[in-house]
Amino acid sequence: MEWIELGYWGMFFSSVLAATILPFGSEAVFLALIYANYDMNYLIIIAGVGNTLGGMITYYMGKLGKWSWLEKWFKIPQEKIEHQMIRAQKYGFIYALFTWLPGIGDPMAAAIGFARIHPIKALAGMFIGKTLRFLAIALMWKYSIELF
Repeated sequence: MEWIELGYWGMFFSSVLAATILPFGSEAVFLALIYANYDMNYLIIIAGVGNTLGGMITYYMGKLGKWSWLEKWFKIPQEKIEHQMIRAQKYGFIYALFTWLPGIGDPMAAAIGFARIHPIKALAGMFIGKTLRFLAIALMWKYSIELF
């Protein structure tokens, strides 16, 4: 079964997985569903919520403070989390806004949890940052189509 066949549910599950343990990108599913004429506004919210849920799973894994779990399940080396944790303690909410970044977003989310940043601040920052990312992708898609 393909993610696109699941429609909005496929968007939700792919965006959760993309922000957790799997090396998976949800952008292709997002764009395919936009191309298939699914409501862009719903997709942005669903993708933002799903990606935030995945980020919060990583946050709580970090909050549990088990280096072995982070290294085993998320393939995040301890040194990388320690480096990110220093920044997380300094910037908190602002730091959570950037957990959407490819490659470093998962270690950032784990570091926020490890640094014991308040979960509401982490949730809010992740949701805003991750949702704005999908909004930007949607707008780039929309306006690039209109140019041609």
